Amino acid sequence: MAKKQNLKHIIAAEYKKCAKDPVYFMKKYCMIQHPTRGKINFNLYQFQERALAEFANNDYNIILKSRQLGISTLSAGYSLWSMLFNEDFNVLVIATKQDVAKNLVTKVRVMHEYLPSWLKGKTIEDNKLSLRFGNGSQIKAVSAAGDAGRSEA
Repeated sequence: MAKKQNLKHIIAAEYKKCAKDPVYFMKKYCMIQHPTRGKINFNLYQFQERALAEFANNDYNIILKSRQLGISTLSAGYSLWSMLFNEDFNVLVIATKQDVAKNLVTKVRVMHEYLPSWLKGKTIEDNKLSLRFGNGSQIKAVSAAGDAGRSEA
């Protein structure tokens, strides 16, 4: 019985650390799909950690970057963290093509799939274009048509 209580305290402390710090959450618990190595831990670079601080401190961010810096993966991790630890948090992914937007939802789904059960929460909806949790948080993918996001406000 004492071991079970101790485990509950450890899990509660870990949950609080994750809720407080997206960097800790991603480094410790998020897995990503690497093109050649398969599922690997999400090891953040310093510039990604700085970007997360900017995400947390600013409602709007513009990132001037080159390709293949992991910003989409970072955005997926931050979206997952925000969805798990905030009620009714909505993420709308808009891209030129729906398949591009769908890829970000897939990144969130993969990260969520490999979390320990005590971090996951309840999944209400899970399809190619959206993922919704029991706390009301959700992510949706849409193409950049003229009315993109209109019914999502």
